[in-house]
Amino acid sequence: MLRLLTCLAAHYPSAGYDDATLVLLAEDWAEDLAGYPPDVLAEAVRRARREERFFPNVAVMRDYAGQVTADIRAREQRRALPRPVPDEEAERTRCLNRIAGIRARLGRREAYGGNPSPCRASRAPRGTA
Repeated sequence: MLRLLTCLAAHYPSAGYDDATLVLLAEDWAEDLAGYPPDVLAEAVRRARREERFFPNVAVMRDYAGQVTADIRAREQRRALPRPVPDEEAERTRCLNRIAGIRARLGRREAYGGNPSPCRASRAPRGTA
C-alpha cells in the first residue's frame, strides 16, 4: 500500500506530504481499503491519477475501487453469458430464401409433369410402345 500511495503522491507534488506522513496515510489506507485485492487497488490508483486534479482522499479511492470491482464483475458476467441468439430478421430472411429455393426446384418439376428431369418426361410409359 505504501508503494501505491507513494507513486500516487509523486503525481501530486502540491499535496506536500513528507515520507513520515505518507507512512501514516498508508497505514490508514491499508485499513480502510483492506477489502479490495491489490490489482483492484492498483487500477483505482491509475484511474485517480488520470482523473483527479488534487490528491484523493480515502473515500475517493474507495469509490474508484468500487467502480473497478463493478467493471470486473460486469466483464465476467458478459463472458459467462451464452452466445447471442441470431438476429431474428436475419434468420427470417435466411428461411425465406431457403423456401424460395425449394419452391423454385418444385416449380421446375411441375413444368415437366411432376417428373424431376426432362429426360424422364420424354419417355413413353412402359408397356405402351
